[in-house]
Amino acid sequence: AELAGEPDDVVAEVLGRMLAPHALRILEEFRDRRDAILNKVPAARRRQWEINASFPPQTVGSLMALPVGVFPPQTVIRDAVEALREAVKAAFISYVHVCDAQNRLIGVVVMREMLLADPAQTLADIMIPKPFALLATMPVADAMRDAVQRHFPVYPVTDESGVLVGLVHFSMPTMI
Repeated sequence: AELAGEPDDVVAEVLGRMLAPHALRILEEFRDRRDAILNKVPAARRRQWEINASFPPQTVGSLMALPVGVFPPQTVIRDAVEALREAVKAAFISYVHVCDAQNRLIGVVVMREMLLADPAQTLADIMIPKPFALLATMPVADAMRDAVQRHFPVYPVTDESGVLVGLVHFSMPTMI
């Protein structure tokens, strides 16, 4: 209601800073301006919202962000660090996610471990294999029960085939 009198670019900016479920719910209130506002939202954010909206409400998939810091296992640590220099300007990255050729999550590397490792090693050399992940289709309440004792800042989200589809940050207020 407070945004109703604002120009489309201001509405798009405000919505772009919100969690997807909240932004999508508010966007629906702008029925006649919806497309114009969406055109002002960056393409990556629009893509994320489309993915979130494809999952039922109150599932992990409806809350997740797009994955960042994803590399194949043969990536040399030196190259991964270099590639992350730009990514960390736009996203907070706690873990590097290691995926196979089919984009299935096969390992996780803690940033601290990567930065302290020999730069000539590969991510496969230092990754934690078979990491814990949440399913995109799981209800948020089930995900909370599974994650409560792990205390990770970020959880990878996969589909039923193990393909990495997103990330969920522990501090998401909608998970409470």
